[in-house]
Amino acid sequence: MSDSSLGRYDSAARWARCAGCVAVLAAAVLGPATVLAQGEPPTTTLRDASSFDSIADPKERSRALFIEAGKVIQSPRCLNCHPAGERPAQGNDMHLHLPMVVRGADDKGAVVLRCTTCH
Repeated sequence: MSDSSLGRYDSAARWARCAGCVAVLAAAVLGPATVLAQGEPPTTTLRDASSFDSIADPKERSRALFIEAGKVIQSPRCLNCHPAGERPAQGNDMHLHLPMVVRGADDKGAVVLRCTTCH
């Protein structure tokens, strides 16, 4: 690689880190205000484990517990970070993640913008 191409990579990496930090700061400042403005109640409430004690049939109890666990497993909070595709999502509406990030070879984000850079 030439010196000029390395300089461009360094600039791109710095810009990517800065963009990630700006996004985190914006989310920290604007996120709570946006949620409060929407006034949306939680979409799913979970039952207490003891509420399944009354189901005598072990198979039926297992099914009921699995359905309850599915509320968590299929929630946007889980699916946003663990997508079927190459790009994670954000928010309850599961819009594509901004800034644009990709899964990466090791499922932890691209080298210059890892998930842990912001999260």
